Amino acid sequence: TLRLAAQRNFSPDILFRCRHLKFGECLCGRVAQSREAYLCTKIGEDHENHSENMKEHGHVILPIMFGETLLGVMNFYLEEKQTLDEEGMKFLRAVCNLTAVSLNRMVLQNSLAQSERLSTIGLVAAGVAHEINNPLTYVQNNIEEIVRLREKAAAVTISDAHDATMDTLPGHIPDEVEELAREAAVGVRRIKTIVTDLKTFSSTKQERRRLISVQKVLESAISMAFSEIKYRARLTRHYSETLLVRGIEGKLAQVFLNLLINAAHAMGEGNLESNRLDLSLYPDGDQVVVEIADTGSGIAPEHLPRIFQAFYTTKAKGEGTGLGLAISAGIIKDMGGTITVKSRQGEGTTFTVRLNAAENQLEVGTGEIRIVQETDPFVRCTVLIVDDDPLIRKTLSRSLSRHHLVVTAKDGAEAITLLETEADINVVVTDLMMENVSGIHLRHWVEKYRPALLPRMIFTTGGAFSTPTSQFLESGEVLWLEKPFHIKALLDMIQRVLTP
Repeated sequence: TLRLAAQRNFSPDILFRCRHLKFGECLCGRVAQSREAYLCTKIGEDHENHSENMKEHGHVILPIMFGETLLGVMNFYLEEKQTLDEEGMKFLRAVCNLTAVSLNRMVLQNSLAQSERLSTIGLVAAGVAHEINNPLTYVQNNIEEIVRLREKAAAVTISDAHDATMDTLPGHIPDEVEELAREAAVGVRRIKTIVTDLKTFSSTKQERRRLISVQKVLESAISMAFSEIKYRARLTRHYSETLLVRGIEGKLAQVFLNLLINAAHAMGEGNLESNRLDLSLYPDGDQVVVEIADTGSGIAPEHLPRIFQAFYTTKAKGEGTGLGLAISAGIIKDMGGTITVKSRQGEGTTFTVRLNAAENQLEVGTGEIRIVQETDPFVRCTVLIVDDDPLIRKTLSRSLSRHHLVVTAKDGAEAITLLETEADINVVVTDLMMENVSGIHLRHWVEKYRPALLPRMIFTTGGAFSTPTSQFLESGEVLWLEKPFHIKALLDMIQRVLTP
């Protein structure tokens, strides 16, 4: 699929029509499919995307190729009756070739940055597993204890009831069970936070710039790096108020994680009381400043001028790629900021990151969906739940059945069968990625055969692992929830689609 990346003087109608084109669709799609240049001097039958008031014009469309790889297409508009000679065609081909070189360089840079990001994740993986296993241990044990207590209560017979205490009667939930359940819920939330942080760092999708809380990103990085820090140094935080910048959360987190791990490794284990890692976050005029200071071994003066160069490292062979600081500097520069370093051997190192503060320093939303209040008018309906995990289907069905009539399907194919026969289905809640017929394919079917249901489709996902699924979720045309989610969030979204 082609995605419109840049344009000039497009009408809103053509912008909408051309935002996504499949290979073989319209002129640009056919050039992408054939990988051959196309020249026309007027609108023809093969010009599928046009408006009624469109003026007569022509096109020169060239594939953007780097070797045998198609990177995109470039479409030049010709005025009515305008022609293009051989020299003009050579010039446009040269423009395409330069664009291809530039795009390929961007692809390589993004690939290197992603490799470095995943390398860092690999470095902290053992510590992250430890942080997950701790809450997982008491979650598992607490659930087993709840099952044991329930079996013990169920074993009390009616004849024994007069001798039993209230704590052992069937149907009664002892205070101990409630405490065990609450502890398990805390553990689940802790695991969810760790997984969310992991997804932030390992994301491969092309994220959009948006307002982000620097403190929130810094805390995510600390959470990821804490297994490297906690046995080496005392961590102190000096934060000002919530400060916002415009950027990409995952990339900024990558910078902070790299700096935190470097600082931890500069301080050897065994000196926990004397080693310090100080983090400062404060405003300075129209900038947001983050300082990461350690009391480690420091950097030799002869190395300081080169530490931001690619592939330059002072670490032992096999311990570093020499890309971490270079990529970090590139990310900060791309955000319009700066990163500097001060260091003294034997005393420590301070990295200072300066970013342009966002103009609108209003409070950032948490991303949480508003919870339905009991006083809200509640609309009841028939909900179709589609998921290939039987326990998820069972859980959602059990919870939603208190409020709605629920039918379930194990995949998109079974959902289509139900939608063909059950006319009174009002809302569809479907998993995104399923075997056989996926949630995306189900949406295409609904769009064609049950279009009235389209705005009442809600997608759930445990993660979009491919570019098409990421683009689908980010298109702004679908409603979706990321697993795990609170059932109240789903109830609220169902009410939103029923009462737009």
